[in-house]
Amino acid sequence: MLIWGSRSESKDLGQAETKPCPTCERDRPFHLHVQYRLHHVWYLFKWVTGRQYLRLCEVCHRGTEVPAASLAPAVTKTAVPLYHRFSWALPVPLVAIGVVFGILDDQQRAGRNAELIAAPRSGDLYATDISRLVRGGDDKYRFGVMKIKSVAGANVEFVLPRANYNKITAATRDMSSESVGKPDYFSTSAVQVPIADLKELQDKGVIHSIRRE
Repeated sequence: MLIWGSRSESKDLGQAETKPCPTCERDRPFHLHVQYRLHHVWYLFKWVTGRQYLRLCEVCHRGTEVPAASLAPAVTKTAVPLYHRFSWALPVPLVAIGVVFGILDDQQRAGRNAELIAAPRSGDLYATDISRLVRGGDDKYRFGVMKIKSVAGANVEFVLPRANYNKITAATRDMSSESVGKPDYFSTSAVQVPIADLKELQDKGVIHSIRRE
């Protein structure tokens, strides 16, 4: 659910001068104020519109607007809190950090997969695009977890799952859960794959990830 909104903000920037107030009809301290509209999304990402500066009487709070160009740059730059002005940019570094961690995770997973592919063992689990290994499969439900039944000579024999999915994430979720340990998870159907082909299948994206107990 998207949570957003806006509100008016005002900040007293301190006393600017003392002069006669037309409303109070006597000398009063006048303070410089900044008023603006603060918008937010999820109360976290904020930005500012409609900024204006006012010189207001300390007592009756009446006064006149002050052109921003007549104020010192040091005043206008710091008038609105930094977080109100630039928190909209927070997602940029967060996304960048997420991308970096994603790349590092992919590299680590690829390295681990390469080690397991080079020396396959009985019991290894493979999250796989089964439709690219087995003919006659359902192209819509193409992803699943295969299990190495045996390693014999130059080939590995995989048993196929009873359930396939339309997303690889569903297969990887099964692979990290206890469901793959149930007696009825895998079928009696099997497929043989040359060990020499496993690396190529990984490079082509047929093999997504591998788990070894």
